[in-house]
Amino acid sequence: MKDSRPQVRRSMPRRRAADDFQLDDDAPLAPLDLRRMLAVLRRHLGLIALLTLLGSGAAVAYAKLRTHTYQATAVIRLHDARNQLSGGLARADAENGLGGPEVSPLLSLVELLSSRTMAGTVVDSLPLLRIRTTDMPLGLLRALEVGSSQHTDSLHLRFSADGVSLQSEPGAPPVPYGRPLGSDSFLIAVAQRPATDHARVLLATRESAIQALLGNLSVQPRENTDVVDVHFTATDTAIARRVADRLVSVFQSANAYSAQSESRARRQFVEAQLRDANGTLANARQALAAFRTRQRAFSARERFASEQATAGALQSRRRALSDQRRLYTALLSRLDDSSAANGDALLALLASPGLEDKPLIMQIAGQLSRYQAERDSLTSGPYGSAATSPDVARVTSLIAGAQSRLRTAVRSSVTVLDQQLKDLDAQRARATPQYRELSANESDETALVAAVETADHQVSQLQEQYQSARLSEALGVGQVELVDFAGPPVPTGLSAMLLAMAGFLGGLLAGCLLAFVLDYLRPTIWRQRDLAQFLESPNPIVLPRFRPRPAAAGGTRTRLGVRTNQPGLVMLTEPGGGTAEAVRAIRTKLLFSGSWGDIRTLLVTSAKEREGKSTVASNLALSFAQQGVKTLLIDGDMRKPQLHHLFGKSREPGLAEVLRGSVQAVAVIVQTDVDNLSLLVAGKTPPSPAELLGGPALHSMLARLATTYDLVVVDSPPLLAVADASVIAAAADGVLLVVKAGASDRDMLDRARSQLEDVRATMVGAVLNDPAGAVARGGEEYYFYGYAAEHESNGKH
Repeated sequence: MKDSRPQVRRSMPRRRAADDFQLDDDAPLAPLDLRRMLAVLRRHLGLIALLTLLGSGAAVAYAKLRTHTYQATAVIRLHDARNQLSGGLARADAENGLGGPEVSPLLSLVELLSSRTMAGTVVDSLPLLRIRTTDMPLGLLRALEVGSSQHTDSLHLRFSADGVSLQSEPGAPPVPYGRPLGSDSFLIAVAQRPATDHARVLLATRESAIQALLGNLSVQPRENTDVVDVHFTATDTAIARRVADRLVSVFQSANAYSAQSESRARRQFVEAQLRDANGTLANARQALAAFRTRQRAFSARERFASEQATAGALQSRRRALSDQRRLYTALLSRLDDSSAANGDALLALLASPGLEDKPLIMQIAGQLSRYQAERDSLTSGPYGSAATSPDVARVTSLIAGAQSRLRTAVRSSVTVLDQQLKDLDAQRARATPQYRELSANESDETALVAAVETADHQVSQLQEQYQSARLSEALGVGQVELVDFAGPPVPTGLSAMLLAMAGFLGGLLAGCLLAFVLDYLRPTIWRQRDLAQFLESPNPIVLPRFRPRPAAAGGTRTRLGVRTNQPGLVMLTEPGGGTAEAVRAIRTKLLFSGSWGDIRTLLVTSAKEREGKSTVASNLALSFAQQGVKTLLIDGDMRKPQLHHLFGKSREPGLAEVLRGSVQAVAVIVQTDVDNLSLLVAGKTPPSPAELLGGPALHSMLARLATTYDLVVVDSPPLLAVADASVIAAAADGVLLVVKAGASDRDMLDRARSQLEDVRATMVGAVLNDPAGAVARGGEEYYFYGYAAEHESNGKH
């Protein structure tokens, strides 16, 4: 057959590497597929339910078996009572402390309260904290006394109606309840008889008791306040409350004692500084008094001020005389300049301040001004006289005479001013040595006065600080104010209901996460789109779950004139059902594929066994036969043949005998009860089926049968189980791969596809078989089944 017609092979889909199923770093992330996520959860519903029940059960068991603890809360406040009681005088203690403004007093208090020193003090004051009990409540112990021993010790107690006794002293009479008993390390008293007959009391070390106290202690400042909550947790309510109260009381006392000690030390220090400051002040005052006695004046400062005022007056007088001399000098320069002697500038200079106390100069200046005005009136205007006019000449002569007299008067004034300046300079020269001496004395006195004032100010400050330290020491209070003692302790941890809910949610979440992890680690094919993407086969057909109707009496069904007891042959038993419609869809897909015209032999196989390949092959052959195609169905699985059971035929003789040449194929091919459908059974299992199938007999037999039948459908063993399927695939025109939903993973299918590629087989399609309803649990619908079932319910076919 293969030699008589052209070989038409469609290339197999390229083999995907493992990386092909991972996201590219540069590829955009796919949107969240909620439907697929729900499908994963549905597939692992049993696992999720199991983990949810386990989580809930574990939470309930923990709630019943756990040791209940109770928390007592005392409240304290960081409050500077000393400052309020002292009216603000005690503020210096806090302001002069170390650390600066960046140190938080509240956080410092929290650290001190949680320190090992404070915990050790509480443990020493409460011996109960070093006691551990088994089989009896700790709250029954009273009147505890712990010795100085730092080692562990234990007492084994025996309880009776008369009292309590030590097991180490079997002959001793019991001690009445409430009376002390014990060893050299510690003594205890049992208040009443517990619910048990025996118990053990253990004395822990001081270090372990401190560690236990700190482990159960929680100090939390309230936000934006100076209030601190002190929590202590214990298994006994009375102990929790007692320890919390003792802790805040001891801390308040320790803080008050520390504050008083600091105030005492500060008072002593300030007192010593005050004595030194008083001595310094007395020395400064004595030095000032001695200096003033030597100077024979009450104050050198006053004499220096007087002399300084006199020198200032002389300086002012000299400055005034210098200004007048500059004015007269400028006036002489103007008068000596013949080109500017008659100008307006000269008149303006004569009108300057400082000349009003010189009557002679002012008189001459007035005459000069009148003469110049008269000359201007004679020479100005359209009818003015010429400079050679007798009147003008007369006035000009008068002006020259006035200027000469004015020049003489100004020179006389300059001479007088020079003499006055000389006298002032001589007077200042005589006063300079005395002024310098007074200046030096004033500086010495100023330094002595400053020393007295500084010492006096220091004494005042130290006196204030000394008073503050005395008040702080006398008050005897610290910065810790006790707001509330511990109230009734409250249970800690979650309630039993909340624990059960937390266990339920935790188990549910763990189950969901484990479901996704398992689905990722085992990438099983569940959906049609997954199979299509993996095999690069467009729209593989889903063979839905078959739901047979109840069988008739005798266990047989009659459809289309054929009697069968095999419900798997849905084309006969349920021809109108969804499974039969899916088989017809497979047939239609094959008929309309691009290479179907060249396919006369079709191999139906799977990656592993129990995936439904024999059922698919049988029903597909029935579908073609019902379409009118002359079809031959061959059972190529000579190891575990199934077709002779489905059609109720004998297993021998069959394909094995034909390939060995002991019989002709036409002699052993049987006609089924279905028109156009013939069957060639497997025959007796040979010693080596793969070698028998790999010989030339298979190729020649298929070639002959292809000339007799329109289609030859071969059912083969699984590809991964034996080599038989690969041998038959090499001889067939096309391969139809059957994949069971929820049973085949991608690695398995990849190996099966590799075997087909190795023999250059042509895959014409794929079928997703779903006998267990896995596809429906994956969130997809049985479209064929739903439509067919609806019509059958309406009485249609």
